[in-house]
Amino acid sequence: MSMPWLIGGDFNVIHNKEEKIGGLPNFPQEYEDFVCCVNSCKLSEVNFKGSPFTWWNGRTNGECIFKRLDRMLVNDLLQSWFGQIEFWTEHADFPDVVRQHWQGDSTDVFLAFKQKLKSKQFTQEPQQEKFSILGHIQELVTEEDNVVFCSSPSLEEVKQAVFKLAGDSASGPDGLSGLFYQSYWDIVGVDVHKVVKAYFEGHTLPKSITHTNLVLLPKKNKVETFSDMRPISLSNFINKIISRVLHEIVSDIRLRGKPANVVLKLDMTKAYDRVSWLFLTKVLRKMGFAERSVDLVWRLLANNWYSVLVNGQPHGFFHSTRGVKGGSNYRISRGSFLFVYLGCPISHARKRKTDYSELIKKVKDKLQAWKGRLLSPGGKAVLISSVLQSIPIYLLFAVKPPKCVIKEIHQIFAKFFWSNREDVKSRHWSAWLNICFPKEEGGLGFRSFFDVSKALCAKLWWNFRTTNLLWANYLWNKYCKKQYPQYVQ
Repeated sequence: MSMPWLIGGDFNVIHNKEEKIGGLPNFPQEYEDFVCCVNSCKLSEVNFKGSPFTWWNGRTNGECIFKRLDRMLVNDLLQSWFGQIEFWTEHADFPDVVRQHWQGDSTDVFLAFKQKLKSKQFTQEPQQEKFSILGHIQELVTEEDNVVFCSSPSLEEVKQAVFKLAGDSASGPDGLSGLFYQSYWDIVGVDVHKVVKAYFEGHTLPKSITHTNLVLLPKKNKVETFSDMRPISLSNFINKIISRVLHEIVSDIRLRGKPANVVLKLDMTKAYDRVSWLFLTKVLRKMGFAERSVDLVWRLLANNWYSVLVNGQPHGFFHSTRGVKGGSNYRISRGSFLFVYLGCPISHARKRKTDYSELIKKVKDKLQAWKGRLLSPGGKAVLISSVLQSIPIYLLFAVKPPKCVIKEIHQIFAKFFWSNREDVKSRHWSAWLNICFPKEEGGLGFRSFFDVSKALCAKLWWNFRTTNLLWANYLWNKYCKKQYPQYVQ
């Protein structure tokens, strides 16, 4: 491409499995055409800040699905433009930015000059006091809506809110889930209604109610920064009841209202440390919410105290300064729990192809770095034998993956070997297992991972029977105390 390219928008497809949470698992075949197109056009993605997901299916609890479908792609020529700084000189505020950061002194002249050049890379922090965007917001909430929003809910309205919440969701710091309140509503219902009514009358919720536990779940196998963790809030159920009551009131206003109305989402997800409370209150006022209505929302958002769960035990007790609580639930079933130890997937359930998606991704990433159309058939054979076929060896030495995983890797190798271009399908003149035969038998000497897996399993068995290693002694004493290993079930 001789011209600069900038492509952006909703591509309606993810780039890899890490760009989706919830729902059915995604298989590489569903997005490999998109990846192939991006690589063939030599496009790269523009870095971004904020939530890694741009689409939500609008549901909560276990039916919630997040995807990243929107992205910006550029080619190398366009990227090279942004290495220059000339266009910033035309900005009216740029001299003030340079003057602000071109400060400091040092005895070393060269060191001082280098530090000034690197000082925040001449970036300007956004000014919080500017809210010009609010001028585009229309006033949608009427006085009648404000009266309804601020009116104290009845006992029946609170009960309906309680039973609409998931009873099996994880409990908060008080240890009581929704099932407790739903099962014993006849006993605790009156007191719950008194708490909700007191909140609507202007009372501040105590810390015992607003206390929330934070669970940090890793988003990928190797966690290096806090951005690699997904925070899940485990609130006390009584706090959820108040949020639900407000939500039901707003939903009722929307159903009674005009076609163009307002929906207030109080329990937004993926908004930790991103939502400015000052901006949020200004938006509410601009939409027409009265001060008492804004106060109801403010006392629910700005009065949260958090502890972080580490190995199941709460640590710390700190107050939030911005952001809103996430609405995700923390439920992990025994059958679906998977973790990776020393690069090997460990699962209680039956092994699935998705458990080995990282291995498949490594192989594909290695191929993307080498453009297949630039290599001769001999070069491809050397690359496959010397580089690609060594990637799964470590994993095959420790575990036996499903046959579908090995078949997928073989298909990747075959497609790379027989294709001249990444975006065009080519004829495979021989099955992959046939060219895995030795050269003396008419093959190309590639290794079949079915044979490699059997050989490495046999090596493990030999080490188990003939060595005195710690793991071998452990397995022998656990499973083979009174039987020969061949007969152990």
